[in-house]
Amino acid sequence: MVKHVLCLVLTLFLGKVIIMRDVIKKSWIITAAAVAVIAAAGTIIYISWTYHKAFEDKKIAIAQLHMLMNAKAIARGIQDYIIECQEDIEAISGCSLTQKGLSESNITPAIEQEIKEVYNVHKKNVDGISLLNREGVLLHQFPFWEDGVDRRGTNYTDWPAVAYVLKYDEPHISEVIRTRLGKPTISLSVPVHYMDKFVGVAMWIITIKTIEDRFIRPIKMDEKIYVHLLDNKGTLIVNPKAEHIGKHIVTARKEIFPEYDWSDLEDIVDKMTKGEEGVGTYHSALWTGENKLEIGKKITAYVPIQVGTDLWSIGLVMDYSEIEKPIHEHMIYTFGFAGLLTLLFCSGGLALYKTQKRKAVLEAIAESAEALRESEKNLAITLNSIGDAVIATDIEGHVIRMNPIAEKLTGWSLSEAGGR
Repeated sequence: MVKHVLCLVLTLFLGKVIIMRDVIKKSWIITAAAVAVIAAAGTIIYISWTYHKAFEDKKIAIAQLHMLMNAKAIARGIQDYIIECQEDIEAISGCSLTQKGLSESNITPAIEQEIKEVYNVHKKNVDGISLLNREGVLLHQFPFWEDGVDRRGTNYTDWPAVAYVLKYDEPHISEVIRTRLGKPTISLSVPVHYMDKFVGVAMWIITIKTIEDRFIRPIKMDEKIYVHLLDNKGTLIVNPKAEHIGKHIVTARKEIFPEYDWSDLEDIVDKMTKGEEGVGTYHSALWTGENKLEIGKKITAYVPIQVGTDLWSIGLVMDYSEIEKPIHEHMIYTFGFAGLLTLLFCSGGLALYKTQKRKAVLEAIAESAEALRESEKNLAITLNSIGDAVIATDIEGHVIRMNPIAEKLTGWSLSEAGGR
């Protein structure tokens, strides 16, 4: 009988194990589905970020390309202008009147009139025309500088360009120098010969302001879009801030923010002074609406300019804020759409999760009922096969089941004894 009871208990236990196994199996399926939903949501966010970053990079690249084209146009214009000016001063040096006058150190009224007429034709391109003798002494200048001082007789051998022509008897375009009035200037100097002998120097003087007015100021500029011009040492020749001119471009910024890391700007300046062409981004000091300085992101394009033997570089600069608005709007649209899609995806996944969970519970109940019916059937078979009388009770002692032998022995049927 003990063997039969053990079989009965084992049957009931196996039924419970089967039910729990099915429930656990379905729980794993639901968990896997939840993980899949989370992974899909993460993928949507990642793709959205990648798409937005690609849009931002493209927007910056388009802006830089446009800036690079403008910078090239300015550089080409300045180079052509310098060549044109050099041809004009060479025409003066080739004039027989000028040659004879310099050979005799005698500037006649006819020569003065000729110089005046040449200046009047080219006064948009030139700030002054000077004639010096073979010792570098100024014999004639038109027009006088703004102070109106007659500097005839002044020795100009302290000007590198003049000294170069006197020494090598070759044309020379100077670096940026300052005039007696402190104006940043370049000079185009050419030797003058008479009867194959060096007799003096013809010098075409151009202020940086003339170059700036002619090629840079026509560009729409403000605090957020501007042009700066550097020499081959990184010194600012043209800059919106007058107080920065004559200073190294990085030094001027370090004076404002000495503790800031300027390595990204230094890298760009290094490329500019080497004569490279390119684009880049860097951080620099910028003015806010409250007239306060802060560090901000800038976009730049730079192009070299060959000025005689000297190398300049023009940089077109734009604050990142100029293109930030469409990028910001694109970010809102992209991540708004991604958020909506993620929300719909998660809502659908949650609904699916609840449906599957409810289905799993119903299936478990159905399987439990089926297992219970099977256990009842097996129990009845087991009880009926036992050769002794068996009466089963609940925990309070009420009769819940009897086998035929027990019914015969007691004289009661299960329906009569049930609950007693």
